[in-house]
Amino acid sequence: MAPRKKKSISEPKGSKAPKKTTTKKAAAGNSKVNVTFFSDVPNDVGFGLCDGTQLLNLLELSDALLRMSDDVFFYHVRHDANDFSNWIRDIHKDEKLAGILSLCQSREEMNHYLLRYLLEQMKK
Repeated sequence: MAPRKKKSISEPKGSKAPKKTTTKKAAAGNSKVNVTFFSDVPNDVGFGLCDGTQLLNLLELSDALLRMSDDVFFYHVRHDANDFSNWIRDIHKDEKLAGILSLCQSREEMNHYLLRYLLEQMKK
């Protein structure tokens, strides 16, 4: 029996995510930030939800997507901007994941693609 090929996640229709960059600098101050998928970012570059919740890593984002109201989600995801995608691109320096999540229109869809991406990264 032939070995199974690893599947990569499929992106939402119409997505063309840019290639991942490797530079890891904080948005403010140009100090280097050591960011991994599962470690906390420094408090000063964490994601502050409009309800006061502070997110410091991508697993916390996943958990928050399950718990937040649609009002909170749509405060941060609008037709002209996606704050979650921007945070992932600017702080976590992951263009591919940011591109995928920028196309998501619901909490469930965003969490689905976020978790699939994180699982794929764990397998590497």
